[in-house]
Amino acid sequence: MVGEESTELLTPEEWVQQARSDSVKKKRTLLVRYWVAANSFPSAAEGIKQVQNGHLYKSFDTAVKFLESRGLAPNTLAQWRGGYRDFAKACLTDHFDENRFESLVKQYQGYTVTEKLCPTVDQFRDLLLKGDTREKALVSVLGVWGGRIMEGLTRKWSDIEFDYKLPTGGTIPARVRVAAGDTKKKYLRYGFFPRETVQLLKDYRALLAKNGVESEWVFPAGDTPATAKSGGHLDYFNTNRRLKELFRLVGLVPKNEDQIYSPHSFRSFAQMVMRKSGFSDTWNQLIVGHRNLETKSYKGNWDEIGASWMEKVEPHMNFLTAPTEDVKKLEGALKAQKAEFETQKAQWEQITKDMAVVRDALRKATETKNYSELTDTIARVKNEAQARMSSDKPKRFYNHVWSYVKCRMADPEFDEALVEGYEILLQSPDGWVTLRKSKAQPEIGEGTTSKVGA
Repeated sequence: MVGEESTELLTPEEWVQQARSDSVKKKRTLLVRYWVAANSFPSAAEGIKQVQNGHLYKSFDTAVKFLESRGLAPNTLAQWRGGYRDFAKACLTDHFDENRFESLVKQYQGYTVTEKLCPTVDQFRDLLLKGDTREKALVSVLGVWGGRIMEGLTRKWSDIEFDYKLPTGGTIPARVRVAAGDTKKKYLRYGFFPRETVQLLKDYRALLAKNGVESEWVFPAGDTPATAKSGGHLDYFNTNRRLKELFRLVGLVPKNEDQIYSPHSFRSFAQMVMRKSGFSDTWNQLIVGHRNLETKSYKGNWDEIGASWMEKVEPHMNFLTAPTEDVKKLEGALKAQKAEFETQKAQWEQITKDMAVVRDALRKATETKNYSELTDTIARVKNEAQARMSSDKPKRFYNHVWSYVKCRMADPEFDEALVEGYEILLQSPDGWVTLRKSKAQPEIGEGTTSKVGA
């Protein structure tokens, strides 16, 4: 089985080192490790000795079934199965029998057979709320960045630049670097973290320090010295299993067998939020690591991407710690718009009543043949309606708590409103300003007719 020319073969260590990139080295290391674990070999070298006397191909069948039991998708299993073919040819035999490998090692579909579902914003928030300290940090990292699961698990603290200063001014809470050799598509890229993710990472790092865990990895193998003693990072299988449990915990259970929630769901979520924020789709794909004609041809720079991300996306990536003042301003603006709408609705109802007056005047004019009264009625109603609905004039409107004034800064009514105690609530790019004042506050000159909206 393993022929006499075994000197032409590589050791598992040599095979790993000959990989073309760091990411392939990591995968080859795992391939060997899981082959040893699945077959209960004492070591890779001892395993190679044992299969010399038989069961070479069955050992790979055992390995892929072991990986299947850990929850890998068929598409991923097909890739790992191909990796074992390469391992056997490089390290185990010069006389690899393709037919025996195909017949003895379980085969898997080499394409995606499931639909990866994407959580909504509210569901993502639930995942953050229900997760423990580590899960909060991991889910936040994956969900706001959109990196692949292994890219997230293999990040070191040295890969993250906190408080990254943009050359044009402004600061990004954090920027994460993925070297070309660490990524599937082989190009250097960056992701960006909002202030909430930075805080969750700091909370997790503080937990590790409290527990006495010091690690170069952002997500070490464990949260205690005992569980982190390997010195490595979190492994894919346990992380994938725990994330599936977290999905179920918040009620994210697919209705159909061909649908799943998986770590890939966070890539889709990040892209969805970036797209809804009005962020460039090309830059979106660059951040998550897609390789296509658009990303290949892009000649810009990452500082330009980061500045746009900070302006358009960052405000929408804080799901637990939205800025209080911004929320208050937004709520105030929405209430003002609601009050204005209700005022306009009342005005439209008045117009409907005016139309009834016009129709009544038309009926009378038809009966009496006196059309002068009809003409006067139409002119009066038209002028009143235009005066009420004109968008070029300052206006007042109200709800049960606030009084509002909407005008331009150049209007004399703006100065009047400030004197009366109104405060600026919202300024629009078109020059309009909305001011408000609590109804409990008495107006200056109360009892007199204001010019605003008159």
